[in-house]
Amino acid sequence: ADEAAYLDQIFAAVPSAEVYDLRELFTQHKDEYIFYRTDHHWTTHGAWLAYSEFCARNGLTPFDTEAHEKVEIEDFYGTSYSKSRLWNAVSDTLTYYPLDNEMTIFDVTVPGQRTPKSTSGLYDTAKLEVVDKYATFLYGNNGYSEIQGDGEGSILLVKDSYGNCFAPFLTANYGKIGVVDLRNY
Repeated sequence: ADEAAYLDQIFAAVPSAEVYDLRELFTQHKDEYIFYRTDHHWTTHGAWLAYSEFCARNGLTPFDTEAHEKVEIEDFYGTSYSKSRLWNAVSDTLTYYPLDNEMTIFDVTVPGQRTPKSTSGLYDTAKLEVVDKYATFLYGNNGYSEIQGDGEGSILLVKDSYGNCFAPFLTANYGKIGVVDLRNY
């Protein structure tokens, strides 16, 4: 299948939307570690590249990765590996930046109503001890969460799981980050 042709069709179908076509950006960085080998997600560096493009287009100063502690977790095997169990797969390194920002996960039981379920940090480090280590980011896939950021204003991030390692970067720019995963509705 011609992925580029499909993406062009999708982008053309939403002419009023501002599309962030990352193909050229990721091609420029193709020799960097932007996708996991054993998982379908961006690495944290790949998510940062997408986020930095968002910042550039919106006149924002990006999260400074050099000014923050970086935690690297070795021996990460993602969902692609879990499905294939390829005997010679090379493990990945999962990276995150421990931030003090608070996140509230909500149960949404009735349209328009939400109940706080739990409040915590951005990372569930207990997930680093289980098979699905990617669920460390934002405690996995939640229907609706709110993150308290360090910036000003607010933003709503409508995402799939790719957004889990992207969302923490937004704390540098916004005071409130709403995070919606429509797969949970």
